[in-house]
Amino acid sequence: MGGWRVPRWALAALIVAALAGVIAIVVGPFAVPSRTDEGAADMPSQPSQSPLPSAATPATTGSTLPAAVTPVRYYQFDKKWAKQRYGPNSDDTVRRWGCGPAALAMVISTLADPTVDPRVAAAWSDKHGYFTHAPESGKTEPAYFADFASSYGIAVRQLNTKDLRTSPPASSRSVKLRAQQAVREGNWVIALMGKGLWTTEAHYVLWYRAEGDEVWIADSNSMREDKAHNTFDTFSQTMIRLWVVEVADAGVRQ
Repeated sequence: MGGWRVPRWALAALIVAALAGVIAIVVGPFAVPSRTDEGAADMPSQPSQSPLPSAATPATTGSTLPAAVTPVRYYQFDKKWAKQRYGPNSDDTVRRWGCGPAALAMVISTLADPTVDPRVAAAWSDKHGYFTHAPESGKTEPAYFADFASSYGIAVRQLNTKDLRTSPPASSRSVKLRAQQAVREGNWVIALMGKGLWTTEAHYVLWYRAEGDEVWIADSNSMREDKAHNTFDTFSQTMIRLWVVEVADAGVRQ
């Protein structure tokens, strides 16, 4: 018949194109990725890392108080100051009697000046006459905390002057609950403890966290877990006097 015929060159082109399509379908899934995609299919995507909040980052609950502020830890038995004189006698040392200066040193070093350690805090107390051998005093006068802290712009207020152990139960309970609330709001409390779990006579510690019935304490004379983390009921049983450290007003050094 004299019908229309496909030219040979066109037929050849169609065959080549068809073969190319088959090759692309078969080989495509095994193709080597380009350099810009290298690793993208093999490596899981990594979660974005937010910067860790600084100590001065405001809490997300609407409070203006610093979030998660944990004090610097100092121990009276640290060899850098353990044998430093604190008191009038040769055997009066930071190791023996320096719990008050150590507690306040943790406060000032964290909130204002990192150079203030128990050595500095004890020397200032001794020089200005705040050491005392009065019984159940912790060997440091009550006025010391507000006086020394104020020179660093930190407000410290004493909640009570009478011994909480011998005060009327309702009055004693009220003071303790005020202290607990202050810590829950982000402040700290310096507590003079009487005979019991924390001491055999009188001893200053720093109470820096409260959640539910739990308390967290920085004790300059012990690394025992039960002295660092306990219940409010246990902790409050032997309290003598309390001082609130206004953490929010002090700000936190960067």
